[in-house]
Amino acid sequence: MARFLPPWTFGILGFVALLGVALPLSFLQGQTPQPSPTPGGTPPPACLATPTPYCGPALLPSISSVNPNSMQAGGAAFTLSVNGQYFSTQAAVYWNGSSLATTVLSSVLLQADVPAANIIVSTTAQITVVDAGYAPTGSAGPLPFYVTQTTATVTASTSATSTSPTGTARATLSSVNATAVGIGTVSVATYSADPGAPTSGFSAATAYIDVSVAPGSRFTTLTIVVCSLGGGTAVSWYNGTAWVPVSPQSYDPIRLCVTMVLDQTGSSPLISQLTGTIFAVGKPTPQDTTPPTLHLPANMTVNATSPSGAVVPYTATATDLVDGTDAVSCSPATGSTFAIGMTTVNCSTTDNHSNTATGSFTVTVLGASQQTSNLITTLKGMGLDAGTTSAVIASLQAALSSLSSGNITAACGQLNAFDQQVSAQSGKKLTASQADTLTQLADRIRAVNGCS
Repeated sequence: MARFLPPWTFGILGFVALLGVALPLSFLQGQTPQPSPTPGGTPPPACLATPTPYCGPALLPSISSVNPNSMQAGGAAFTLSVNGQYFSTQAAVYWNGSSLATTVLSSVLLQADVPAANIIVSTTAQITVVDAGYAPTGSAGPLPFYVTQTTATVTASTSATSTSPTGTARATLSSVNATAVGIGTVSVATYSADPGAPTSGFSAATAYIDVSVAPGSRFTTLTIVVCSLGGGTAVSWYNGTAWVPVSPQSYDPIRLCVTMVLDQTGSSPLISQLTGTIFAVGKPTPQDTTPPTLHLPANMTVNATSPSGAVVPYTATATDLVDGTDAVSCSPATGSTFAIGMTTVNCSTTDNHSNTATGSFTVTVLGASQQTSNLITTLKGMGLDAGTTSAVIASLQAALSSLSSGNITAACGQLNAFDQQVSAQSGKKLTASQADTLTQLADRIRAVNGCS
């Protein structure tokens, strides 16, 4: 994008040329002259090829920030703003070494079009500026750009560069510090939430951190110190398929910090693997080899309510040292109709670490004969006089005999006779409550027999 000087400028330029005075780049770009941004001395002069040849104190381009600094993978194309200083009209923004369509808005602001193809998958891209307006060509950066798998945003980010084989690049945020020895650029960032890696393997991950090393860096060691752990005691990194403990690492219970020292040969991860690597702070999940504990009912005995048996509800639960509770599967299931006789209920549960526990209990459903015997016992326990008891029990004993021989019809008639005797004694030898109890028990036996 071309920039044009106002007409009056050329008169000034002609006059200055007669005097043999070199105008500073900042004047040519309409800026107040600024001191060299390079610390530690004055770098060699830089020559600006356009818009007008100029050699003077080095005003090399630099970038200070990008906006936005993160985007969710799979999103649409967007415009990236690059802030810095000393950009010429030939400055161009690069994404991982590939140029982007760039608009120079001013000497301190560039805008670049980022295609959707650049953010298909989660990654950490390196943003640089190459400025052909300088002789030799000037360059600035890199700064990281984070493509996340989720809507998690970058809450803080910083980078540091070393140009000496024995120098250090120290990138520091409030809760994390990365110090690299050698040549290159290291960047660290913190996320608002999980940026995309699954959290299985952690019990309450408390922080997510990104550490990246720019391509071409030649670091020999990289020390990462993470504090403000929120109760966490260990750091793991996501290798693309699983969470792996960082090695080596040490936890300081006094400072409440974890220190990790990475290299190029024996650490996990290696420095060469820091291409936008997610680290998670949390408590390591305990190694769980203990099966859950089943809580089952005691053996149960119930009365049948029909020829089919009885509907039996029950409660079965399981507790686990790690999971807390686990689902229980039983057969026959609770609420099933259990046939007359004894049925074994088999139950099992498996926790989240594939530890399984099994157990069982029995459900015994009493049929008509057993219920009739129990009714005789109930009647004897009511404290009636011997004559009344003997007369009423006689009908039940006859019904019991018929049931034993399989004569259901006779048993139904004898139970009807029992009901009539009880009704006749209600309010006399039997209280109304006693009569109601005996009638209800006999009616249930009649239902089990299928009596009409």
